[in-house]
Amino acid sequence: WSPAAVAAFVRMLAAGEGGTRALEAASALGLLPALLPAWRDLAGRPQRDPYHRFPVDAHLAAAAAEAARLLRSPGDPLVAEAVEAIGDAGPLLLGALLHDCGKVGRGSHVTAGPEVARGMLERMGVGGAERDDILFLVAEHLLLSETATRRDLADEDLVLRVAARVRDRRRLSMLYLLTLADAAATGPSAASAVRTALVRELVVRVGRALEAGRMDPGRAERLVRAEAALREALDAAGVPPDEARTFLDEAPASYKGWVVPAEAPIHVRLVHPPPGPAEVRVAVRAPAGGTASLTIAARDRAGLLSLVAGALTVSGLSIVRARAFTTERGVALDHFAVRGQFEEEIGEARWERFRAALNDALAGRIDLAERVRALRVHSPRPRPGIPVSVRVDGGASDYHTVVEVGAPDRPGLLFDLARAFAAQAIDVHVANVATYGPRVVDVFYVSDAEGGKVADPDRLAALERALLEAAAP
Repeated sequence: WSPAAVAAFVRMLAAGEGGTRALEAASALGLLPALLPAWRDLAGRPQRDPYHRFPVDAHLAAAAAEAARLLRSPGDPLVAEAVEAIGDAGPLLLGALLHDCGKVGRGSHVTAGPEVARGMLERMGVGGAERDDILFLVAEHLLLSETATRRDLADEDLVLRVAARVRDRRRLSMLYLLTLADAAATGPSAASAVRTALVRELVVRVGRALEAGRMDPGRAERLVRAEAALREALDAAGVPPDEARTFLDEAPASYKGWVVPAEAPIHVRLVHPPPGPAEVRVAVRAPAGGTASLTIAARDRAGLLSLVAGALTVSGLSIVRARAFTTERGVALDHFAVRGQFEEEIGEARWERFRAALNDALAGRIDLAERVRALRVHSPRPRPGIPVSVRVDGGASDYHTVVEVGAPDRPGLLFDLARAFAAQAIDVHVANVATYGPRVVDVFYVSDAEGGKVADPDRLAALERALLEAAAP
């Protein structure tokens, strides 16, 4: 393979159906297997999936021809945008030809594909950025189609996870064109109008996230590193690979950027299998003389955060920090850093008191609001001079309304704020609670009961009034 030979090969692929016929002839005459010995493992290999209409090698040639057709005649405006964005078409055409090269009978073709493709590209003398683009396409060729057809496209974290794996608009465009070409080469079921529309919607959402800078290259790199560290920690703890993959797929991006990898195995055991409708799972780490760590998993429901916060308060535990997350399956994973209100070290009796209070609150056997009010009578007054503020930002997220509350610290503050959200029928998806001495700054990512942003001005005004009242000293 010389550079001129590679360029000629790419021109052949760009010819579309004529290139496919030339490719088939080169394969039949033994020229292609001589130039790329790994092609022998693909030639005539039957597909496992019945919706594939061609053997592996013919499917790859058809996908390359479909990619060439899209480059010549985009038709749809979004496809035309993608064609314009990719620049050099060589990586797309070679990626289309090699995307299923992992189907050589050695386990998952998605896992084996990059290794096989790397060997073929090395033989061709293709390296540098071009090689990296092709390997990206081989490794991620199912990302858009599987995500679009199996996941909730209204989930911001899902969109951000895809954006992190794609990293930039050019690669998103290449992957979109390959996804369309792959589907057309597979058969009518894979290229149905419904599937194509879902992929298109996902591409639009991911493109918006990239353009708005919500997943810039630096953040993408940090998220990739965080996922790798979490995967390593889960593997070291003996978490089965499929279970670890499911957990990482369903966990919000904000969770991955926050959690200490060593704690992730504990969280997997809390959320998998998902808790039952009335089940609450609790994990406690209480180092001697330090701030205790409490993690709770339960089916997400209106007012859950307020019940947990209230149960902590009436059990004599002060919340120093809190993070609340919701997995893709609707499991709430709430983490609290707490200290004892009356002792430096929290004994087991205190934790038992908390568990009992939480269970009683969930079952409706106690009135947490009344108990928090009674406790507050005997607590020091909040420091004067610290203002209460509520700031609502509707543009910080495509999917959630962001609400920031600043207030003087006091026992039960998070309970009061979370109860105000629940009373306004507002769901809290992410909560970041931080205490700075006598002042607290809490940030909540919220949505309405239908899962959309809270946009109605009257409703936002009512929410702001409710939070100001709840946070007032």
